[in-house]
Amino acid sequence: MPQPKPPRHTELSAASDNLSLSPKARAWVLGLLGLLLLVAALGMAGVWQNLFAGPNIPLPRQNGALALGMPESQVLQFYPTAKKKLRPFNNDPAFQIADLGASDHLAAGLSSISLLFFKGQLYYVSVLWDGAAAQSIPLDDWVHQYRRWNLKGSVGHQNQVMGDKINLQEWNFSDSKTEMTLRDLNYDGKSQRWQDLRDASNAEAQAAFAKYRLDGESK
Repeated sequence: MPQPKPPRHTELSAASDNLSLSPKARAWVLGLLGLLLLVAALGMAGVWQNLFAGPNIPLPRQNGALALGMPESQVLQFYPTAKKKLRPFNNDPAFQIADLGASDHLAAGLSSISLLFFKGQLYYVSVLWDGAAAQSIPLDDWVHQYRRWNLKGSVGHQNQVMGDKINLQEWNFSDSKTEMTLRDLNYDGKSQRWQDLRDASNAEAQAAFAKYRLDGESK
């Protein structure tokens, strides 16, 4: 039987030319590869994540009339009854704490306030809304608005189901000046929501309070 003739060099060259990409297609492929490499590089540098991290606005340092760093004397002007409720915190002379309730003429909608002072300045404030007032607090909007500062990992967002009708969610945020914790508790059709603010800009207070922090809190 006659053997097939091997393809000549000119035929191989023609086939190769047919399989090769046009200059336009080659430029498109190279551009796509370059874009993929750029995306990977941005992802490794954390830039890509920051592009979707929300507006670069600082965490709030104030709740109503109370602002972090405010002198104790000024806080007592808003809540005079707090003076009688001030007590040492863990027997530490640098810290004083006061817990306020409905009898202390809180701002409308608030159920309670906890105030922690460090050397005469407001270092930490925790406010609680209960019932219908809690439902009016735009917690989901706050979580979305401040998502840039949400701490990574399990500390950032925790969801605890503590029973068939009990669910607690917690979000922790931190920027260079402020720490904020938001909590949402739902139980038996009722609701409670908290906002905790801590003055992270007060380095001395942060260092002094470090020994009291619970496991899992930001530092």
